Amino acid sequence: AFSKNHYMKLRRYCDKIYFILDNDDAGIKSSSSIYNKFNKYGTSLKFLKCKINEIKDIDEYFAHNCVSSFKKDFKLINLF
Repeated sequence: AFSKNHYMKLRRYCDKIYFILDNDDAGIKSSSSIYNKFNKYGTSLKFLKCKINEIKDIDEYFAHNCVSSFKKDFKLINLF
């Protein structure tokens, strides 16, 4: 789980945080939860989702795909 401690550490080093969570309903639910908890602190929170529905998570994606295909296979999602 992504905690306030994780957030505070990342915030020290950047003003945008990108998340790639699991490609299922639980991942979308986690995205909303993270956004709702941490958006108020001013850091830009971005969430990427794989366009390939059969891919469950980022580890599975890179087990079968290369870095060069990443940009075409992932898209930024708007939560709100």
